[in-house]
Amino acid sequence: MGYEKILTPKVDDRVSILTNQREIYAVLAVHRKPKTVDLVLLPHREFIEKGIPWGSLVYMDEEETNQAAARIVRETTDQD
Repeated sequence: MGYEKILTPKVDDRVSILTNQREIYAVLAVHRKPKTVDLVLLPHREFIEKGIPWGSLVYMDEEETNQAAARIVRETTDQD
């Protein structure tokens, strides 16, 4: 079995929960012991989910960050 890295969430990260990826939440609070977060449903910030384990989060901004990093690498290496 492979090792899966669990990211440390930060307040205001946009995430969904593995069991319900249709809803998008913002991290409201991060608890280190136990490793859980409290989430608020977007866009209206109306419903709060408490005690969600870090490992069950799907990060919405991860793809955008990876795309930006790839663009920066291309720009710095393509100095024709």
